[in-house]
Parts: sequence; structure tokens; C-alpha cells
Amino acid sequence: MAMATKPLTFKQKFAKERKRQGPGGTFMFKGESFTTNLASETKAKPKRGAKIKKAAKKVKTGVKKVVKKVKKGVKKVVTKIKKRRAKMKPLRQQRRKARKAARKTYRAGKKK
Repeated sequence: MAMATKPLTFKQKFAKERKRQGPGGTFMFKGESFTTNLASETKAKPKRGAKIKKAAKKVKTGVKKVVKKVKKGVKKVVTKIKKRRAKMKPLRQQRRKARKAARKTYRAGKKK
């Protein structure tokens, strides 16, 4: 009479197949295919959350760059406006004085 053998655990099956095939082999266990590679031998896949974080970081970096460019552009425009105002200030003061003088002469002429 043949003795019934106990089914192998995954750990036992893996050890047996690893010894027989070496790294890079494949074997079947309970209808599923597995490799004989150790975890340290396989390239770890980044978790989905890590991918999302990485993408978000890229977007954030992109947004920061855009904001930086916009700020730089705004700064240029503000600088131009300030320069124009500085150039125009003496002209505005001259015009103001001329209007004031014209009002004065007009009022003086009305009083006579």
C-alpha cells in the first residue's frame, strides 16, 4: 500500500523549484504561475500611490514654473509702468502749474 504524501507548502515548493531551476525559472502552485526569483532579485514596482505622488509633484513643479514666469512678467510690466510714471511726473507737474496760472489770470481778468 502506498502512503499518502502531504501536499507541499508554497515555501517548500519554492525552495524545491529554486534549487532545481535556479533564479529566473517558473513553476505552478495551486493553478497559478510563480517565478523562482527572490524579492531582492526583482526590480520593485513603484506603488500606485507613489506614481500619483510623482505625477502630482511634476504638476506642482510645472505650476510653480508657470507662477514664477507670470510673476516675472508682472514684475516687468510694473517696472515699465513705474518708469513711465517717473518720466511723466515732471510733465504732469508742469501742466498742473500751467493750469493753475491760467485759472489765476482768468480769475484776475474777471474781477476787473
